Formats: sequence, structure tokens, C-alpha cells
Amino acid sequence: MTSALRSASCPRALVAAPPLLVIVAAACQSSSADRGAAPTAPDDARSLWTRHYDLDRTEPSLKLSPHRATYFTGHYSDQPNPASNPSPQFDLEHGELEFQCSIKTRLPLGLERRDGVPDLWFGYTQEGHWQVGQPSGPFRETNYEPEGFFLWPVREWGKWGPVALKALGVGVSHQSNGRGRPQSRSWNRVVGQVAVEFGDATTMLLRPWWRIPESVVNDENPDIDEFMGDGDLALEHSFQWLGFDLSAGALVRNNLDSHANRGAIEAWFAGPFLHPRLNWFLKGFSGYGETLIDYDHRQQTIAFGVILRDW
Repeated sequence: MTSALRSASCPRALVAAPPLLVIVAAACQSSSADRGAAPTAPDDARSLWTRHYDLDRTEPSLKLSPHRATYFTGHYSDQPNPASNPSPQFDLEHGELEFQCSIKTRLPLGLERRDGVPDLWFGYTQEGHWQVGQPSGPFRETNYEPEGFFLWPVREWGKWGPVALKALGVGVSHQSNGRGRPQSRSWNRVVGQVAVEFGDATTMLLRPWWRIPESVVNDENPDIDEFMGDGDLALEHSFQWLGFDLSAGALVRNNLDSHANRGAIEAWFAGPFLHPRLNWFLKGFSGYGETLIDYDHRQQTIAFGVILRDW
């Protein structure tokens, strides 16, 4: 499962992949609001989702920022997937190194940035699982996910006491592992986004999705929906304990099928470590689809390492 927790003030995923021509054309122009952007407000005056997706539109376009989590961990699985073994002549190791890098940027549309006009974002996430214990240390699995999405900031009408609907989005995601058959896995989705805040310390992201159909000849994983489900729900909470700034979160995914119920849950904790932008990071996973090659494989995993925050 591509971990999508917030990188500090950086919430879970949003999704879609615009055509290359749109990106090139958009990069050739900038909006009048970009050229005359207001000074950035102090971070402590901006809410969690506002900082992550610049909902108050104080940052320039084409600025790289965190998307999902960027981390490096040691990773252990109780039941590694034999189908994912990159070197079948050797035993698959239970332990491996895992990393994820994720960035995003807002594209300039050349439109006035006002209420009712969405922002167009492009994101890229890459996740790797490295069998360092095998001879030559091959990568067991690498997942690539370019995505693009339109995001509409929500203003005053989205508030109900401490609960605030901050943004709505829709886009397209492509995810694949770049391998040849029979180990090739890929899918394309239309993904919705509902971003909510509960007070000053808790965020929620609901992502329903619809898989874009493929031809029988080209479909490498026709039953992926049965295991990966129709969406996910992520929660994150920041808090203090013994004077330390900590955060915890969870993500749940399910196919909502009462007869053949499948899904996954991921939970994580993070806290300060050595540098203000570096945290220790502990996460656990149980279920199907931790990576694409494992979409139909059930396992329990635990990982511990470091995560980059607020970069």
C-alpha cells in the first residue's frame, strides 16, 4: 500500500494524471495571481489542509512540495509473496528495506485564482522494496504513480462547529510496477477527494475511486477491484506527550463485499528525531495490497525508520 500519510502538515493522497501537453502548455504561462501572490501567512496561522494544498493560494505555481509521505525504513513481513521474488533461485527474505518518495506541484492554468475556480495539481509517488539480503540485492517491487487532479477549496459554507470541509477534488491516477509479464501489474482510476478537518489537530481524507476498464487482452490484473476495494479513508491526529510533538494515523481500505470481504488497514506513529525535519517512523500493515504485486496476497508487516517532515 502506498503510504499516503501527511508529511508533517502534509495530508494523505490526492490523485490524477494530466496529459503531457497540458503540463507543457500550462508551464509556458503564469496567472496574474501567481505574479502578485500575497505574502505567505505564518504556518501556525494556517490550518493543516490549507498548508498542505495552499488552499489560501499564497504560494506560487510550479513550487515543489510534499505530497504523500517520504520515508526510509527497515521492513518485515510475516508472509512474503513468492510471486514477487525477483530471484527465484534464492529464498525470498522476510526482511527488506522500504522507501517512498512523493512530491507535487500546482500547475499554472493562466486563469484568475478566485472562488469557484479549481487548482490543477500534478503529483508523483515512487515506492520501493529492496531485498538487500539476497545476492546482488535486487528490488522485489517498485511502484510508480503519476497523478493529476483538480482541487476546489471550500469556504465558509463547509464549516459545522469544529468540523470543516476544506476541499473537494477529482482526478486520474495511473499506478504500475514497470515489470514484464507475468509479474506486471497496473491500473488506472478516476479518484475523488473529500478533505476534512476536525479542530486544529485532526484531518480526514476520503477517496472513493472507479477503475477505468481495460480490454481483456491488456488487463494484467482483472480482479484487482475485489482486493483493493472502491476507495480508502485516512485519518491523522497530532498531539503532545511528555513534551514531544507526536502524530498518529490510520488508513482503511475495503471492497464492501459482505460475501467475500477483503481490504487492508495501516496504522503509524511518528515523533521527533535528531532534526526538526526528521522524525522516527513506525508503521504496521495487515491485509491485501501493500504493493501492486501483492494486491491479491494477504500479509502482516511492520516497518521502522525515518520520515522527512515539513521540508
